[in-house]
Formats: sequence, C-alpha cells, structure tokens
Amino acid sequence: MAALGKLFQRYFQRLRKVPSKDVFCLLDYLLALGGTYHKPSGIWLTTLWYLLQLLTAYQYCMQVLITFDNVARLEDRTSTIWSVMCLLTMTLCYVKQFFVWRYRGTIRSIRNFIVESEFGSRDVACDTAVRERALFWDQLRLRTRVAVQQHVQLLDLMVTLQPIYEKLFFIIYYQSLVVAGTVSYVIIREEFDLCSVAIILCTSISILECYWWCHLVDTFKELNETIAGNLLGQCCQLPYSADRHSEYLQMRSTFMIVANISRHSVAFSCWGVFEISTAVFAKLLNISYSVLMFLINVYDGGNLV
Repeated sequence: MAALGKLFQRYFQRLRKVPSKDVFCLLDYLLALGGTYHKPSGIWLTTLWYLLQLLTAYQYCMQVLITFDNVARLEDRTSTIWSVMCLLTMTLCYVKQFFVWRYRGTIRSIRNFIVESEFGSRDVACDTAVRERALFWDQLRLRTRVAVQQHVQLLDLMVTLQPIYEKLFFIIYYQSLVVAGTVSYVIIREEFDLCSVAIILCTSISILECYWWCHLVDTFKELNETIAGNLLGQCCQLPYSADRHSEYLQMRSTFMIVANISRHSVAFSCWGVFEISTAVFAKLLNISYSVLMFLINVYDGGNLV
C-alpha cells in the first residue's frame, strides 16, 4: 500500500508540472487508451500499442463471426439484435477513428491555436498605456485589429473543422438513434441483472455523447451572438468628436461588420441533413421511443412478455 501511495504521489506531482494553459495535457493519454491513432515512443510503448491493436482486431473478428452465426440460425431474436448492435457499434468506432486520423492535421492546428495564441497586442507599451484622449483611438485601432485577426483565424479553423465535425456527428446521431431503441427492447425482453446495468450505462454514454456534441454547437452559436451583441453595444458607446470623425466612422463600421460575420460565420449540420442543435437531441429521444414501440409491436404483437 505504501508503494502504491508513492506511485500516486509521483503521478500527481507530474500533473502539477504540466503547464496550466495546455488544456490538452491528458488528451494524448486518452487517445492512446481509446486505440486512436498514436505514435508511441520507446520499444515497450510501441509493443503495448501494437498488442492493443491486435486485441481490438481479434475482438472485432470474433464479433463478426458471432453476429453472422446468430443471423444465420435466428434461434433467439434478442441475442441476434444484441449481436448486430454490438457489431454496428464497433464498426462505427473504427469509422470515427478513421475520421480522427484523416483530419489529424486540422485537429492539431486547432489545438496549437488554442494553446499558443495570446489574445493581446503583444506590445507592452501599448498594453500598459494610459487611455488618454490622444492615444485612445490609436490604441483602440491596434487592439481591434489584433482581435479581428485572431477572430478571423479562429473562424477559419472552424471552417476546416466543420467537415469532420459533421461526419462524426452523423455517425454519433444515427448510432444513438438506433442503439437507444433497440437496446431498450433487449433490456425489456431479458431479465434485469448486472449485465443489463452495464448495457444501460453504455447506452447512456452513447446518448450523452450525442447531447454533448449538440451542446457544443449551441455554445458556439451563443458565443458568436454574445460577441455580436457586445460589438453592437460598443458602437453606441464610442466617444464622438469632430476631430476624430473618420476614426469614429471606421470603428463603427468595423464593429458592425465583425458582428455580422460572427452571427453568420459557420453553420454546423448533420452532414447536410439538418442543422445541429439541442432541439435535435429531443427529436432523437422521440424517434428512439418510436423505434422501441416498433420493435415491440413487430416481435411481441404489442404485448410486453
């Protein structure tokens, strides 16, 4: 126990040494544990990595054989449905891993932007200058230019992220749609035990994953609306003077243009089928319930037996 305590103590000491601005400090470990594309260093890590890949490939092949055997015999409808759902889930996991590998450059660019960007003019003299009347417009123009450049850079990264986000959400949404209804049917048909608890937890994670992706899009929309609202509010608060008439009009025009761009910047959709929002998640639950009722009516004749 003492050795285990020292091990945890060393681990948390290493975590404290990680720079606080790097919000992705544990991402590489999670990706490696999830079997996603990773470049291990060292012979032991490389060996463990390839053993993990062989294990997942073996499990997938076994699931394929089990599914085909159940479908061919059709002795137990519940087992057949469950094996098909397991195979579908594992296949979609491989597809999602492929998309993460395919767009790894885009993901790395966004990660570097978030970690390395410094939202300031990087001019110490300007950042610490007193906002006197003679310096106000020059300082405001400089800060606005830097902020607009970084905002445009962020929007460009969102545009590059849009294809992978839409494709992954398409997979996650329809996976949750089918899994929620069919797994509920399997749980109703079978006796409730510890395995049922594990199935419910896995299904809940899949559904919460879909909700989280919808929530991220809504958060991005709310952020753009907040930026646009603040910029339009700043237009009304700009001090006007006759000798700075041109600067006043220029800043008002800049704020209004950036506000309009923020509101109509990037629209995320489910691979062109519909626009992503939290309301879509509510529709998913309704459709999943319809799938459950359909399975009950087809296989049980409307009776829960």
